[in-house]
Amino acid sequence: MRDEYYANMKDVWKWSVVAGLAIPPEANRSPYERILYVAMMRPDEGNGDGQFFDDFNGANQVVADFFRHQERQAFGLQNDHGIQRPLLRRVRRITRLGDIIRCPIAYVGAEYRENRANQYFTEQVLPWLSVRQLSLPIVVLIDPDTGISQTNNPGDTQVAPAQIQVVWTAMRSRDVLVIYVQPDHNLGMGGEAARLGPMLPPLLPSQVRQEPFPFDNGGGLLVAVKP
Repeated sequence: MRDEYYANMKDVWKWSVVAGLAIPPEANRSPYERILYVAMMRPDEGNGDGQFFDDFNGANQVVADFFRHQERQAFGLQNDHGIQRPLLRRVRRITRLGDIIRCPIAYVGAEYRENRANQYFTEQVLPWLSVRQLSLPIVVLIDPDTGISQTNNPGDTQVAPAQIQVVWTAMRSRDVLVIYVQPDHNLGMGGEAARLGPMLPPLLPSQVRQEPFPFDNGGGLLVAVKP
């Protein structure tokens, strides 16, 4: 994830799915202790357009209201050495959504680097999985820029299968794993679910839920509940 992508279309739909998990429609409180947001932060590249996303048709209503009414200020532009940059467009602002859905969002904001990928997960992520104040499960959202790598040498924009397995092993029963993916056009979301399943024993690929985004880039989320 990058600050310049905060509150874009993918972000709205990503958090629509996660908020739907955190506070189901029939519940008046969250069944989860927290959402652990493993943002895998990378430096901006100047690709953010600074435009406010204003098409929320079909999105979770609470999430839509959060971005529409509370986050509009994040898109005021400032001039930074001749480049127009969003003034307050910061991923860490998403923790404010946790107050609204009554499920705290723990934001892992350390920079993700290819040469320290394993340390990132062992030092920045695993401690959060071992500290529980309640007996409730947690939701773990892993948000690489371009999804799951084909190998265990993922570069700095993907998460490796081995890293997913480390997180899954540390998770407890009833914890929920959510991963952003950008599937190969030939495989689609079903192909990504088939790849992820063997990384999450004893789950079968058919037990990995697919949440494709409702636009044409082919991305989406995979959701798995640990038995």
